[in-house]
Amino acid sequence: MRKPNKRNEVEMLEESYRKGDNRAIYNLGWCYLLGANTIKDEEKAVEYFKKGALLKDPKCMLALAICYRDGEGISKDLEKMIYWLKQGTILEDIDCIYQLASSYDQGLGVSQDQQKAIELMQEIASYHKEARTYLKQKGIQHSRFADLFKRKSQ
Repeated sequence: MRKPNKRNEVEMLEESYRKGDNRAIYNLGWCYLLGANTIKDEEKAVEYFKKGALLKDPKCMLALAICYRDGEGISKDLEKMIYWLKQGTILEDIDCIYQLASSYDQGLGVSQDQQKAIELMQEIASYHKEARTYLKQKGIQHSRFADLFKRKSQ
């Protein structure tokens, strides 16, 4: 009979990361940010998110942007928040695009630009429920399948 594994999730993720599994970086960041199975350490979380962001992981880019927005584990810096959201947008990450659009809508870290916010929301509306809700609230109809038909015809 096998002995139960006494190691916790964080130890296993750190071992995976040391062995070259960069997918573990994002999960490690969240474990430290929330204090899940480890002592809460927001600075360490930001370090992991930065590593992942530099490796072009859009989930880490978004998490890092949120840390900059909220000042969690790092000094609040809306310019850096926008930088990382734009990096994620370049990689076509839907959640980065949504947060960037929301920033334009609210004028958070950028000049308020409703038109830019609407354009970004329209890009992702087929895939993102909150983007569709945003557009509906603005009185803009968007079919969930509009982008699919547009892509097929090109």
